[in-house]
Amino acid sequence: MNAVRIALYQAQSGIEPAAVIGIGTDFTACTVLPTDAAGTPLTMPQARRVIGISAAQLAAVPDVICVAYGRERAPAVRAAVRAGYVTTLVTTAALAAELMKEDP
Repeated sequence: MNAVRIALYQAQSGIEPAAVIGIGTDFTACTVLPTDAAGTPLTMPQARRVIGISAAQLAAVPDVICVAYGRERAPAVRAAVRAGYVTTLVTTAALAAELMKEDP
């Protein structure tokens, strides 16, 4: 919970970290989804070994919350947002600033 409080605070959401007492979660998943810069899924031989949901399954989920930090993750987060995989982003001010820049 502390990480969520910090992420909300650093993203300047207007929510005081101490006010967050719980978050309801329907489903939590961490998956490997290699994409190009536009968010198009890439096929790779190792994909058959991955246990997780597919790009099509992820796209069908109505509410997807992405929690990401670190400026170096900007290209991956940008691709996921472009492809429509993410409906809500929780991040740090640094990554948010990087995402707001024009594409390189």
